Amino acid sequence: MDFIEVGYTMKPHGLDGEIKVTVDEEFEDDFLETDVVLLELKGKNTPFFIESIRGTNQFIVKFESINSRDEALKIASKKLLLKAEDISEVEEEITEEVSIFENTIGYNLLDIETNNQAIITDILYINDQEMAVVDFNNKEIFIPLIPQWVKEMNHNEKKIVMELPIGLFDL
Repeated sequence: MDFIEVGYTMKPHGLDGEIKVTVDEEFEDDFLETDVVLLELKGKNTPFFIESIRGTNQFIVKFESINSRDEALKIASKKLLLKAEDISEVEEEITEEVSIFENTIGYNLLDIETNNQAIITDILYINDQEMAVVDFNNKEIFIPLIPQWVKEMNHNEKKIVMELPIGLFDL
């Protein structure tokens, strides 16, 4: 069976096992119509049944088997997958896209969850994913530049404020 990565789990929301989830825009309808998703845990695709979903762009999801913040923390920052057969056909538009991150080398990147700050030293494309290369505590870290994670972008102050998955600066 084939699976398609459609997004990521982010961090727990509240105390009852809810978790923030980011889903790529092209897969939002498919995500909202499914009853079960798979999370990549310890290299294996593990099914989770959806109890409820609320929100737009960034969703708050309650899975049936996750009932506490500690349980939700165990599934934070994981790949979110759907079965390929559950993905609707999408017409691909051939357009010249301009990245919102174009010309952001030298910008200060701030994670609102941890208050970690780093300067963007380069922008790379790895497997079609735009990545910021940042210098943090004298080591080079790759940060996926996902528009849904951006909370504020100020070109005058050369600052990007993002809500990043837990532990991204620890990699």
